[in-house]
Amino acid sequence: MRQEFSQELENLHVDFSELGMMVNAAVYKSAKAFINHDKELARQVIDHDHLINERQMSLEKRCFELIALQQPVTSDLRLVVTAMKASSDLERMGDHAVSIAKSTIRVKGNTRVLVLRRTCTRCRMRSRRCPMRCSTRMSTTTNRGPGRLPPRITGLMITHAKSTLSAFRT
Repeated sequence: MRQEFSQELENLHVDFSELGMMVNAAVYKSAKAFINHDKELARQVIDHDHLINERQMSLEKRCFELIALQQPVTSDLRLVVTAMKASSDLERMGDHAVSIAKSTIRVKGNTRVLVLRRTCTRCRMRSRRCPMRCSTRMSTTTNRGPGRLPPRITGLMITHAKSTLSAFRT
């Protein structure tokens, strides 16, 4: 009887690890899809979410069965309950990956302004830089020259400068 319980605990551990790897892959793919504007990869994350949900439900069911049939005590009971609670947390992480993938599909059809993206990256990497230098660098990297930026980019620059200034104040 104890040998059977030990085997069940081992199987529970393996299934929990597999669930963790599935969620890890979903989060990685959703972040990669967001960065690379890859709608197809985002759709894969959404399509495979049901596998994570099913694995979590079966894991939770097995935990309840172990508690009911084997009546574990102390450390074994803690292990089973921890696996049950952590599996629901992992499933929630998978849901967050799906949310990122849905945002990727919804937002990533827009054209991006590469100059603005590079400038923002520089600003974040060099957080002690003045936002005015950031704006000056941006205006010199466009082909229009200083003061001749499109209104959309100018508005984004102002918003970026305000957020950078507020970050310096805190």
